[in-house]
Amino acid sequence: MTVFHPHLTARLECYARTWLESSPDYPQSHKWQAGEQTTWTQFRNFVEKEPQAFERSLGKGHVTASALIINNTGRQVLLHLHKKLGKWLQLGGHSDGNPRTDLVALKEAKEESGLVDFRWAASPVSGTAATPEPFDLDIHKIPANPYEQAHLHFDVRYLLIAGNPEKIVTSDESHDLQWFPLDQAYELTSEASMRRQFDKLQYIQPFL
Repeated sequence: MTVFHPHLTARLECYARTWLESSPDYPQSHKWQAGEQTTWTQFRNFVEKEPQAFERSLGKGHVTASALIINNTGRQVLLHLHKKLGKWLQLGGHSDGNPRTDLVALKEAKEESGLVDFRWAASPVSGTAATPEPFDLDIHKIPANPYEQAHLHFDVRYLLIAGNPEKIVTSDESHDLQWFPLDQAYELTSEASMRRQFDKLQYIQPFL
C-alpha cells in the first residue's frame, strides 16, 4: 500500500508511543485517553490513504494544524476568542497543501499571536524537542456555511513555549487574545478536546 504522507505518518507513530502506549512509568490510566486510540486510528488511516489530505479543497475534510502556546512555567496558556466560532481555543489554521504540520502550526502561532520567539516543548518520553512531536490529535466537524459544505478537520496540535509572552497582538482571526492561568482556562470551555489538552499540560509540566 502506498503511504502518501510519510512525514506525518512518522509523527503519528511518535505520538502513539508518547500518549497511547503503556510503560512502567506511564500507565494507561490517564483520563484523556478515552477515545484517543480510535481518533489516532482514524487519523492515521486518513493520512495514509488520502493523497489530498492537506488540501482545503478536499470537501469531506482535511488536515489542519494548531498550537497550544504556554509560558515558561507551563502554568499559563494563550487562547484566542475565535471570531467565527465564538469559543476560546488554541491558535491554528489550514495546511493549504503543506504536509509539515509542525511548520504550519508555528506559522499560525506567529501570525495569530504577534509573537516570534518560540521553542518546542520536549517530549515527556524522549526528553527532547529536536523533532517536534504532536501534543494532541482531534477530529471535529465544521458545520456548513455559505462558502463550503460540512466537513471534518483532522487537527494536529503542538505545544509551543513563548519566549516573550507579554508581546501578544490580537489578529483579525480573533475577537480577543489573552493569557490565562490553567485553572481559569478550564473554566472558559466545556470543549472536551480543550480540557484534554489542559490535562496533558498538567502531566508534562515537570518535563518543561
